[in-house]
Amino acid sequence: MGRLSRGCRRCRERRVRCDEGRPSCRRCINRNEVCEGYRDTASLIFRHETDKVIENAQTSHASSSPSSQVSSGASARMRSRSVDASSTSGRRSLLAAQASVDASALAPHEAKGVNTSNTHRWLKVPPPKQMQRPVEEQAVDIFMDKYVLYPCNQTSSPGFLEHLPSMFQEVNNMSGRHALRWSVRAAAYADISKDWLNLLNDAEPYVRLEGMTHEINETCKRARNLLEGIHAGGIPRSTVVHMIQELHSLDQTAVSWRQTPHRSFATVSISDRPDLAAAAEGTTDKIQLHSDIWMAYEWNYHRAARVIFLQQLLTCSRAALEAPDLDDVEEQVLTETVAECISTVRWLADEVLATVPQLFGDVDHMGRPHDCTNGPPRCRGIGGYLLLWPIKIIKGQACATTPEQKERGDKSMI
Repeated sequence: MGRLSRGCRRCRERRVRCDEGRPSCRRCINRNEVCEGYRDTASLIFRHETDKVIENAQTSHASSSPSSQVSSGASARMRSRSVDASSTSGRRSLLAAQASVDASALAPHEAKGVNTSNTHRWLKVPPPKQMQRPVEEQAVDIFMDKYVLYPCNQTSSPGFLEHLPSMFQEVNNMSGRHALRWSVRAAAYADISKDWLNLLNDAEPYVRLEGMTHEINETCKRARNLLEGIHAGGIPRSTVVHMIQELHSLDQTAVSWRQTPHRSFATVSISDRPDLAAAAEGTTDKIQLHSDIWMAYEWNYHRAARVIFLQQLLTCSRAALEAPDLDDVEEQVLTETVAECISTVRWLADEVLATVPQLFGDVDHMGRPHDCTNGPPRCRGIGGYLLLWPIKIIKGQACATTPEQKERGDKSMI
């Protein structure tokens, strides 16, 4: 195996020696060019040897065949050292054919079970099957429309997916980088087939978490449908009040989902621990200590989902209060629901802000402040990324959080 050059990309292209200077090598500086950087360390350690292994295997198979045994030892050694152009071309064609096979594609019997409904909504009659795109591409289109393209407006939260469509297309042309493409297709298939959760083992914690998220999503759908019914005026007021009470009780049920020992965390008050005041930096008056930042992220994901749902329930309750024919009992129920939704949203916002010090690495899971003499915390980058969505939710203009909470959310991300 030959040794890979550690030089920068420009020097490797010119086949000249590179002094490997950081951030720019001397040759690039002298040429007044931008030094495009160096190879990833992993690529110097791990080599992609698939093509070579296949070539050696086919060569050894050819040498062990009866026709090769008849040939002389010298010619056999020659064939082991070099392969003629025709066999090399054949192997390349085989490798190209293997590379063209997408492992995330559905088998024929699987594709028949996928119902993509009408992906051509602008047509009165769907086009014939021979003119339609493959089922895999239709599933991805539905996924992108549902979770990326249409949700990116002023009244919703796009999350982390804004750049997913372009990344999905680009990765198709990059050898060996199929994980993103496969994961998007898997999510698209799972979204179309709603029965997949019933096939998973509920004893696994991550399966339960997925089930909880699905339940919250379905509850949010019911809230949206209820709001549309209220605006349309086709639902009796007693039914509206009963549905709002039912949705509010479902939110209370969601609280119990996370009351398990392995998801427990400690809460430390800044007034009791003045040494942590610098870590809080005015963002929170208490700090949550989770087992690790991923568990803190799970909690915040759950809290952000509840905030979104409670905002929808709050909108439904306020719209129902505008009905002219409410009796005193119904009006009291709706008024109490509005107050409870606002109070819960603000409490959830404080809970999210209490995780900021640990997610940024200023405090570890034992409540010890970070030693700045060792440089910045290692988890600060990923911790900040994991906070983007929850902070975006509680900072939203329509969110029932207080202006002071929105300000603290802004401050936490500076």
